[in-house]
Amino acid sequence: MKITVFYEPEKVFNERLNDSTRVLYFGDYIRGSDNERKDTQETVYWEKSYDVLVISSSELSGVNNHVMENVGRFINRITEVFGCGHVYINNPTKTTMKALENTFELELKDPYLFQNVSEEKVIRIKKEFDDFIIGQFSAKKVIIRNLLKLLIRTNEKPLVLMLYGNPGIGKTETAKFLAKQLDEGEIVREQMSMVHGEASLRYFKSTHHSEDSFSKVLINRTSNIILLDEFARSPEYIQDSFFQMFDEGIYEDNNYIVDVRKSIIICTSNFITEEEMKKNIDNALLSRFDALIKYEDFNNKEKELIIKRSIDQIKRTILKKYASMVDWKQLQGFLTNHVDGMTNMRHIKGIIEEAIAEEVLEKLQELR
Repeated sequence: MKITVFYEPEKVFNERLNDSTRVLYFGDYIRGSDNERKDTQETVYWEKSYDVLVISSSELSGVNNHVMENVGRFINRITEVFGCGHVYINNPTKTTMKALENTFELELKDPYLFQNVSEEKVIRIKKEFDDFIIGQFSAKKVIIRNLLKLLIRTNEKPLVLMLYGNPGIGKTETAKFLAKQLDEGEIVREQMSMVHGEASLRYFKSTHHSEDSFSKVLINRTSNIILLDEFARSPEYIQDSFFQMFDEGIYEDNNYIVDVRKSIIICTSNFITEEEMKKNIDNALLSRFDALIKYEDFNNKEKELIIKRSIDQIKRTILKKYASMVDWKQLQGFLTNHVDGMTNMRHIKGIIEEAIAEEVLEKLQELR
């Protein structure tokens, strides 16, 4: 029997299993055995033999502590009964890994490799930044400079940035743009302003292996860009969980040690001054940030550009029969003459949609 341990996103691990024809999942076996023992009406059908026994973090989430503590015995029993020649284990907890190391000889595969920042990618970001993010020229320059730190550094500390300023002016869109340009998968995004209470504490400390946790999100990520929205509004006892992550690139809770070295961690805040953030983030943690980057409110010229781009996008996607009911040139001219009262991107897009809906409604009423 050969036991191979992987540390990779579950999506990637599942793709690996596509080449295996007869797979027995550990969680299915445990649940089926429980049903047989309890003499339920549910019939369990097993093949006579299986090629591979699979144990993943999601498989272990549904089992009790007794199974976790005796996982070695269960592996021996299952492989003996079904003749599994190979056991695949993905993202075992600390407890599971310790039990396995004490019982078996393990083959450890190299961890999943994320895309690294390169000179070519940084140059591409610099060239295309203005096409995706309107305004924020000073902020974009600071971000480019900080991305180069990942190439210059001799250690593997993550790049930790704080983007702050009023809502709707490009902070979150910047994170999405960077992920796309760096050929990353879907970014990890946590809304930190919603974090409070015992449930959130369990989520970030992960007191039990069966619970949802931030560590499970991290081990299954396909992107090395991590977005923590409204980080400054999270309580101090939650912020404390990020000291080691920001400093060394290691996130650890009761169940997992997650490697986030060389990652890009982007925190955002709707505070508009550094002084406000210093009141809400401990100075020791704030010192772990590589840069605090101010996002400025849009000027009128930038608002006009948002109007133009938003209208162009709507024209490409709106149904033709509705598009023909709108005087686009007149609409753009009217909105451009009234930009003073507009605040951010969401506000502007909302006004545009409202104006289009009003014009379409008038045309529909005329047709009846």
